[in-house]
Order: sequence, then structure tokens, then C-alpha cells
Amino acid sequence: MTGSNRKTNHMKTQEENPAVGNISNCRKPSSSAWLTGTCLLMLLASLLLAQAQTYVGGTVSGSWTTNGSPYIVLSNATVNSGTQLTIEPGVIVRFETNTYLIVYGNLIAEGNASNRIVFTSNQASPAPGDWKRLYLGTAGSSPSWTLRCCDIEYGSIGIAAGVYGGSDYRFGILTIENSTVRFCSQYGVDLVARGSTSWTYTDATLFLSMRGCQVFSNALAGVRCTSWTGATGSVGDTTGSMTKNVICHNGTQGIEFRSSTNCYTPELVNNSMFGNGGAGVQLEAFRHRIQNNIVVSNGIGIVGIRIEGSPVATFNNVWGNGTNWAGVAATYESAPGNISVDPLFADPASGDFHLRSQVGRYVPATGTWVRDTVTSSCIDAGDPASSFASEPQPNGGRINMGAFGGTPFASKSLPRLTGILDVTTRDFVLSWGCLPSETYQVLYSQATTGPWLDDLPASQLTSGASQTTLAYTNASASAQTNRFYRIRWNTP
Repeated sequence: MTGSNRKTNHMKTQEENPAVGNISNCRKPSSSAWLTGTCLLMLLASLLLAQAQTYVGGTVSGSWTTNGSPYIVLSNATVNSGTQLTIEPGVIVRFETNTYLIVYGNLIAEGNASNRIVFTSNQASPAPGDWKRLYLGTAGSSPSWTLRCCDIEYGSIGIAAGVYGGSDYRFGILTIENSTVRFCSQYGVDLVARGSTSWTYTDATLFLSMRGCQVFSNALAGVRCTSWTGATGSVGDTTGSMTKNVICHNGTQGIEFRSSTNCYTPELVNNSMFGNGGAGVQLEAFRHRIQNNIVVSNGIGIVGIRIEGSPVATFNNVWGNGTNWAGVAATYESAPGNISVDPLFADPASGDFHLRSQVGRYVPATGTWVRDTVTSSCIDAGDPASSFASEPQPNGGRINMGAFGGTPFASKSLPRLTGILDVTTRDFVLSWGCLPSETYQVLYSQATTGPWLDDLPASQLTSGASQTTLAYTNASASAQTNRFYRIRWNTP
């Protein structure tokens, strides 16, 4: 079957659909009543057309639109090299048992927040492994594949991509953003680049950009990236970046990098790995940057099998795993910025990995901000050189660790409003902008890293109905060492 359409757009008989029969039997003599009945029939016809479904298999290309959705894959559907398939926002693609969508050409599947694209099982009671996979490959070409705001579920593998060296250099470009991959019987995402096995020297490179995704509840690894040299010495690289993703509750590794000598692996920056059965991160070739991540409650936190080149593993929080650092990665446990503390996730059991904050935390279920009674140590704890420009104010002037660091949904910070107590006079005044009727506490510490203690343990400062600034005057009766101060917002 080659891109064939069978749409359920026929009008049903009275026996099939009594509602239609009831409308057609309202035979009143007035022309207005006849027109009303005709309009209702036309409306029902348009509704039935809107419920059309399209059956596909064999060679496919062009556009899949919401008018033809859902698309039912009855047999393997293939996008040939040199062609393109575009899938519109809101389209649902359902797969029969053991079927694939195979893309050797280009793929553009770009949904949006309100109209996501769904790749799922066509079974009445879907289960992991109902269909095979979305397979992205090269066949004598160098294609690009883009998936944005997509949900891929119940396959044996959600997304599988392979780039293999041939008679010439091969590469593929894969972009996955704001998507979910879940409930697969093997891997969530499985990527491989392999050099040629039969040519003198032909490399293969798979460029990956994976950002803002959630990969969870897959039977094996959430994400596996494999890079191999070929039998003739040609190189295969799976390279690029994985940023701001949540990888959780997968059966084995959260993220697994497997590489032979001299191969690259993606950078791993500002991700959260939680509750995976094996390692949060497993590195067979430890080569690239691993930074600003939170790795918590996995079988192992970060394990390294081999080091290649000069990798960077700094400003990560690795805590509460069976073993936090293992293998060659253990040498990086004491690297700059690495910590091991409870990240104070909002509600990991329900999949909310935002960081708790006394100043403000985003709640995705309601689209609102709340204030907690505690503040995560992962706030303002990422690499000082990383951009924090997208974080909301107050942001402390430094990126947060984890998947939401550097985004508009980053948890807010205790602002750094003042400096050091004058040890000679012991007196000084703090002042800050405020909103009417808001309540504040003054916190102090002898170090910028805390701990932060309440300087007004028995009281708080509350702004008046028309105030726009507040002030706090210190008048200590005894000598003090230098102190750093912050102001904490409580409840308005």
C-alpha cells in the first residue's frame, strides 16, 4: 500500500446512525425548517470529514495534515533519500504491530505547546513494544531530521538513528526539542555512528541537539549514543549536545555513551537524571563536557569506563545514588563546583523536577509560581561562566543546576542585596525596593556560601501600604566579624 487514503467520510444510513435519521424525518412544510435540516446535515457531514483517518504504508512523502489525522501505519512506511516528509502540528500517527516509520530523507515534525504531534500504538490497550520505531538513517545522502513538541510512546525503541560510513563521508543532523519519549520496551533514544567497514577511509558523523526533552519509563537506557571506528580505521562520531533534559525512571542507564578510541560524544549540560535503574550517566569514552547536571537516586551516579582527551566534569550535583562516582569518573568527584546534597526537587514522584525555593518556584501543572519553606542548594550553583540571562528575576546572577537552569522556568534566588559589615563602627543600613504589604526577613552569613541565619529571629519587616523601599539598620553592641547579608521574601 503506497500512501493510500481510506477516509470514513461517508454519511451513515438511518439504521447505522439514528441521529441522522431523526433529522431527516423532521418534514415540516416551512422552507426555513427544510433549510435548518439541510444545515444540520451539512454540519454532521463536515464533522465526519474532520474525523477522517488515513492509512499509510510503502513509500511516503509530502505533508501529513490534521485533515488526514490520525495516520494509521499498516505496513512499513519509508521516506526515500532525496525526499521529505512534513508532519503538521496536532497530527497523530498510530502504528500497527511490528511497523516502522523509516526516514532516509528529511523529516520535519514540528508541533507546538497546544498542538503536539503524537507517535503511538494503534492498539486499544497500548503496551510497550506494540510497534517498532521511528528509524532515521542515511542511504547515500546526508539528511536532517527535526522533532519538536512530539510525544513518542509504546515502541520497541522510540527514536533510532544510524549513520554509517560508505563510499563517501556521511552525516546526519538530528534535532529533538521539547519532546517526550516514554514506555518503550527497549531504548527511548538509540543513536549510532560507525565508520566504514569496507572502504579505505570514510567517516560518519551524527550531530545531535537534544534540548528540553523528557525521556522516562523505558525498559533499557533512556538515551544511548554509540560511536565506533570502522574496520578500516574510519571514524564514527555521535556528537553535539544534550541540554536541559529530564531523564528518569528508565530500566538501565539514564544516559549511556559508548565509544571506541578517538570518538566524540555529546556534551551533557544542565540535565536532571533521576531514579534510573543503572547509572545516571555511563561513559565508555569520557571525553566531552559534563556540567551543571543533577544526578540523583540512580543505581550509580556517574561512572566512567575510559577517559579520552581532556574532559571537563564540573559543577554537578551527584547525590543519593547507590554509588555517586565510579570508575575513572571518580577522579572528578572533587573537581571545581561538584557537590553532593539533596537537590530538593519539588515532587520527583510526580515528575516535577523544579527546585524548591523560598523566593519562587514554577508549578507546571498550574502555570503559577509558589514559595517554599526551603531553598535548594542547586540554585545559583552552576558554572559561573554559563549564561543565566533567561532566568527570571531575582536570579542571583548565576545559573542554576539541573534541567531548568538557564530557562524562564528556573527557580528564583535569594538576591544579593548588600555587602560586608564595617567592623569598626558595627553600624550600617540596608535598603531595598519592595511592594506594599510584603514581609521580609534579613539573613546573614560569614561566607557567601552560607549557612544563612535569621538576623531577626523574633520579628519580620513588613512594608506599609504605600512604601516602595524598606531599610534595616544594624546597631550591634558588640564587635563582629565581617558579615554578608541577603533579604528573603516571605508571604505578601
